[in-house]
Amino acid sequence: MRVEMLGHACLLCETEDARILMDPWIAGPANFRSWWHFPAVTRDPAHLPPLDYIYLSHLHGDHFHDATLAQLDRRPTVLVPRLYHTRMVRRLRDLGFSRIMELPHAKEVQLTRATRVTCVQMGRDSVLAVADSSASMLNANDALQGAHPDIKLPLLRALAERYGFDIVFLAFGTAGPFPKCYRIEDVSAKAMDPWIKERSMLSNFLSGAKAIKAKTVVPFAGGFALLADRLFWMNEAKTTPADALRLLREREPGIPGLEMNPGDIWDSREGLIRVHPVVDWTRRLEMIDQLRQTHASELKTIDAEEQHGPSDLPQLFETRLAGNLRRFPFLRRRMNGSVLFVVVGKPGGEWEVDLRRPSNWLRPGDSGDWAIRLTIPSGLLAEILTDPDGLETLGISYKLDLFFKAGARAKEPLLDRLIYTPSPLWLLNTMLSTRFAEFVLRRRTEFSQILREKLTARA
Repeated sequence: MRVEMLGHACLLCETEDARILMDPWIAGPANFRSWWHFPAVTRDPAHLPPLDYIYLSHLHGDHFHDATLAQLDRRPTVLVPRLYHTRMVRRLRDLGFSRIMELPHAKEVQLTRATRVTCVQMGRDSVLAVADSSASMLNANDALQGAHPDIKLPLLRALAERYGFDIVFLAFGTAGPFPKCYRIEDVSAKAMDPWIKERSMLSNFLSGAKAIKAKTVVPFAGGFALLADRLFWMNEAKTTPADALRLLREREPGIPGLEMNPGDIWDSREGLIRVHPVVDWTRRLEMIDQLRQTHASELKTIDAEEQHGPSDLPQLFETRLAGNLRRFPFLRRRMNGSVLFVVVGKPGGEWEVDLRRPSNWLRPGDSGDWAIRLTIPSGLLAEILTDPDGLETLGISYKLDLFFKAGARAKEPLLDRLIYTPSPLWLLNTMLSTRFAEFVLRRRTEFSQILREKLTARA
């Protein structure tokens, strides 16, 4: 078995009789063109070797990257987790992929004579174990960062017992807007220190490594930088693979760690084949600034495009939100407050949504009597109004600012429904589907197991 690190969370796994490309983000920036590969990736998607399979763990743009997928051959079979919805499948078909295999949760699938895989769902993410007669590997992706420890760690231990992994790829960094894009009136500045979350994510990396006890652990899925001027400071509050490996050496010296950068290869017989020059992470800000200068023209174009929405954006905004309120009639009562949208660019301005009113809830200007303020470029607002995952992905891009007055943070989850609410027919069809029943049964089993373990521990 050979595994090549192509960049960030993108791996090329070659078994005895199959070649699997995983989470291909290779070409250009991701997540609303906010994330850029760091270290840089020079591989051309069009020049990859012939593929048998493509695995996509989840829908975030640094894993399900449309621009890269558009450059790939459509003949390989695409492997995705079987979720309670079919959004991944529909998007793949829109991109021209017709061979799609939905992998069942935690059940082994024999892909070829020698290659077998197991996909395990964790929250909105999934992990993939791959094995042949020579070795086994685990792509744990971002799953460690979201799922509850009482769910993810037993699942990882069960996979480890089944496969005895030779190499495991574990995410080590953060990928969310909190706290970097947040200001909260009733939360102290100390609690908003971004390093608290970074250290927490490193702890997740360590707990995953301990649970799996692989022969080799590689920190990955954190190889990106933010190059936009107003986001550049965020690169300072970001951990590196060196930080993850240092923690591993200090806390679990018996678990070998390995740094792999774009182009580096792990071979089951030869070990690490280093292709990429060793990275001096102490110079990372200097190197990221050089990357920013390299892409200066493209960054300027992106910024201009994001601040130029459609001319009818105010009407589109009002129509979409009115439709969402009709689909979710209890939203006004549950929010019971006002949300201020500060839309940067053209058309832009201050648009206040006062959900305490029975009608005429949208008005221009800033009354000052609001609970939540969201600042967003006009072009990005237009994009997220029609995307079920738009606001979440926008948060991952860090291209928004949120301000919560005292007591308003509890209403944050309702922002998703205010921006995008699925139709009642979609909800009904989803809840009546077999896949949704499978999802509910799985979750019930997982939580029953957690409860049994806690009761046993108390006894």
